[in-house]
Amino acid sequence: MRSYLPSIILFAGLILLILFMMPSPMFKLFRQEVQQELARHPPAPQGVFTEMDIKPLPEPVQRYFRTCGWLGKPKMSNATIAINQMKLKMDLNKDFVSVKSYQFNSVAAPVRLAYLKSAMYGFIPFSGRDRYQDGIGHMYIKLLRYFPVVDLKGIEMDRAALVTVLAETFLAPSYALQPYISWTPIDANTASASLTDGNIKVSGTFYFDDASEFVRFETMDRYMTQKDGSMKQTKWVATVSDYVGRNGVRVPSRMSAAWQTENGLKEYAQRNIEDVRYDVETIDEVLFKNH
Repeated sequence: MRSYLPSIILFAGLILLILFMMPSPMFKLFRQEVQQELARHPPAPQGVFTEMDIKPLPEPVQRYFRTCGWLGKPKMSNATIAINQMKLKMDLNKDFVSVKSYQFNSVAAPVRLAYLKSAMYGFIPFSGRDRYQDGIGHMYIKLLRYFPVVDLKGIEMDRAALVTVLAETFLAPSYALQPYISWTPIDANTASASLTDGNIKVSGTFYFDDASEFVRFETMDRYMTQKDGSMKQTKWVATVSDYVGRNGVRVPSRMSAAWQTENGLKEYAQRNIEDVRYDVETIDEVLFKNH
């Protein structure tokens, strides 16, 4: 029997490699949902950002648009984000795992569709789709392509997914001008905002530094899964940093997320943004290769 062990291990390894390289059902679902959203809200010329557009916004948000170079740039209908270097903790007490992620945001209605792909222990493939669309939030992860291991939905997930859209307002700055987002000034470097979609309303606070760059978002409208499977409303903090120049504007290249715990902030997600494209008409095969 021992003589067969190396062959069995090699065969198992080949199967796992094939599973990892093949397009997963989660990616197919992600692409299908993106294409459905593009069919419903195709990109269309929106004009450019002007002083008149940003005049109703709180002062720190206005300064952000000016300082980061958005005035005179085209407004966007959607955004696609490629994140090749992402680290994620499935549990705060566990180590980070490396993840590849792709994301699509639509502006006409608050929509966020994200796909992630990784491997447990470096060799057991899993993939997932994180969704907010039509008032529904859903986190769905499968192991080995076919075995569901995470299937989170319900009102808590609806609110959590919607407030994530709000947190990412400046990934697609046209969000800031939409009627479903209302702004309230706080001080020279802080503003709060609420996002209403149907019967769901979420809110959070945006913080800007002295260089007028958006650096942090805080909200109580997310829910952390407890050990017993229940959901507890918990302070959630998203930070952005390392601004870089892309196509005449300054955008963050790094984002992270953390939960406020009894022992302080515990970071569970780190994202390095590789590429952002606006007003796509279909999934870009170059941007989304090797999924």
